[in-house]
Amino acid sequence: MTAITADFFRKGLLPSNSPGSSAAYDEVRTSLEEARARTLSVASALQSAAAATLARIEVECDSPGWDGYEARAITSNTCNRAFSFIAALPSWMEPPAIVPESDGQIAIEWEFGPSEIFSVSIGEQGPIYFAGIFGKNKERHGVEPFEGSIPEEILDYINKLLRIPATRPAA
Repeated sequence: MTAITADFFRKGLLPSNSPGSSAAYDEVRTSLEEARARTLSVASALQSAAAATLARIEVECDSPGWDGYEARAITSNTCNRAFSFIAALPSWMEPPAIVPESDGQIAIEWEFGPSEIFSVSIGEQGPIYFAGIFGKNKERHGVEPFEGSIPEEILDYINKLLRIPATRPAA
């Protein structure tokens, strides 16, 4: 039994007798199989951890009101786009936190204290939104298109937060 599956059993998301006859069980089983396939197909620990977290979010937040209030459901497409973003990160990069948001988006965040934070929000379609604090009085935010590769501006902000020098090819 994988750690992901054990977590689902512990939280009561999978029935302990699991005969496979119910539609809900089949749906959860399919999500687990897709998460396992994503996990096995990636090369880095960063991406493997992200696949497991996104699989859990996909199951736990797939219905309206998943937060006990009026949260929008997080779709499989949103989870897939978040995984695409993480898969495009360098494999050595500091792992981000992956957090479901009540508006149906997923936040990918790096936080190193109250004055060093960077967050990217990814939805089911369209652009990605970002915001960051890089020390006292140094805030940045914006919107960038997302077509499967990380926009240079966003990668520069992540590198800045992680204190990695920018590496641009010579013109």
